[in-house]
Amino acid sequence: MNLDIKDQYNYIRNNIGTIHRDDVGCLQITGEDALDLLNRLSTNDLINFDYSNGSISTVLTTNKGRMIDLLTVVKNSKGYLIICSLRALGKVVEWINFYTIIEEICIEDISSKILYFTLVGPNSKNVLQNSGLSEFNSLNIIDSKFNYYDSVDILIDVENENTFTKYLKDLRVSYISNQIYQIIRIQEFIPVFGKEITDKFNPLEAKLEKYISFNKGCYIGQEVIARLNTYNKVKRVLVKIESEANLSINSAEKIIFKNQEIGIITSYIYNSSTRKYIGLAYIDKNFNLNTINANIGVENNIKLIFTRLESSHHLL
Repeated sequence: MNLDIKDQYNYIRNNIGTIHRDDVGCLQITGEDALDLLNRLSTNDLINFDYSNGSISTVLTTNKGRMIDLLTVVKNSKGYLIICSLRALGKVVEWINFYTIIEEICIEDISSKILYFTLVGPNSKNVLQNSGLSEFNSLNIIDSKFNYYDSVDILIDVENENTFTKYLKDLRVSYISNQIYQIIRIQEFIPVFGKEITDKFNPLEAKLEKYISFNKGCYIGQEVIARLNTYNKVKRVLVKIESEANLSINSAEKIIFKNQEIGIITSYIYNSSTRKYIGLAYIDKNFNLNTINANIGVENNIKLIFTRLESSHHLL
């Protein structure tokens, strides 16, 4: 699409755009113990989920309850697909292999064999259901992590790329920049690997409670996460930040307020549609001001506006 970022952003308010997600990796896992092992390594209840209803997301955690990556699990004819960050793929495989002792499983990296797209815009969730998909041998419709934008994710075999591109063109769905995805996911507090999702933070800090089952059996990191939740011991919280200043800010920059570190910026981008910089940051949970003047890296006295998600403490 020959539109600048501002026009693309405005375009999806009334039209459907598709984003080629080259940041996504995919594993095929097979074997009779595959699902049970994944269930014992991650936060959500994978055993009792009805896979005929679509996909389920779960957080792969360390024994300290810290995050390795946010996974999406989809059932297919061979077994299960694990969708993760392409950059995290090696860590995900290493972690699964580390805990594979006598389990009967096989993992194959099929990232080069698939393409992953996010459709976003009015009626995105229904546009595929209202048209024929019989020409595709393998197409997976996956729940999008966007909450407020109408959106759906699609995974196809790479050999279907030309057919799928024509298919979208016939539906008048236009390609848009991955930068639009970054703007929307920041607006919607969606963490990604290497920024908000690292082994420095836990899923409660990242506001990923909806991907945690507090009633399932044990999994790696479960005791730590349960204790943090039960005793309300989460120290940091993910917030959205906004500024009108033209800033030179990198990820992992500390936020200094009145000579004290109150947080760390994890993502930052300019939204030309609103003419504001937006980002995500982890800040001290007890810090309750919504607007401050702070120092960030080499930038001094910068006005920041914080937006928080609703607190969602769970009882076991």
